[in-house]
Amino acid sequence: MATPSTPPTTSAALTLLLTPDNVADTTLTTLAGEPLYTVSTLFHAKQKPVTTLMCSDGTRTASWVWRVNSDLLTLGARPEKPAATWLHSSWVPYVRTMRFTDDAGRKFRWEGFSPGGRPQLFIEGTPQSIATFRPYPAALILDSTADGVRNLVVVSFLLLERRRRDEARAKEARAWGRLVATGYSTET
Repeated sequence: MATPSTPPTTSAALTLLLTPDNVADTTLTTLAGEPLYTVSTLFHAKQKPVTTLMCSDGTRTASWVWRVNSDLLTLGARPEKPAATWLHSSWVPYVRTMRFTDDAGRKFRWEGFSPGGRPQLFIEGTPQSIATFRPYPAALILDSTADGVRNLVVVSFLLLERRRRDEARAKEARAWGRLVATGYSTET
């Protein structure tokens, strides 16, 4: 039996490569090089950044305004609301599990977004992951079960992965700040 930390054993229905490996500005392409999604972020001088996810046919899948606590998310034609109302965290302390529900009422959970973790998406109550993030080269691998909710998988992944990367950069900056404060120097 597979555990939540093992990669999917079913055949991958789709591999989405992030080119470049930047969740704020990238193209998600198939292994054959076919672009399926474009992610672009506008950084305004006096406003918060806004990320837009577009399908290859030109339709907007989602957009979100970056905020400290919870981005303001617009999924399709739905009204804008805090992302945390759709993609919410576990109530268990020190457990980095994020959950969302699709329009059919099916519940999904992301695990592995903690430092050093391997992000994987599960249908609630099942041990088999339906999507996994592979960091090198950056790719989101979806099995055939995820096909019907692919847009939601991609949106939730991009929101969570940007947050995870921001937290990792902040942690690294704090570590460098402590080194500098103690008199550490890279100069010889």
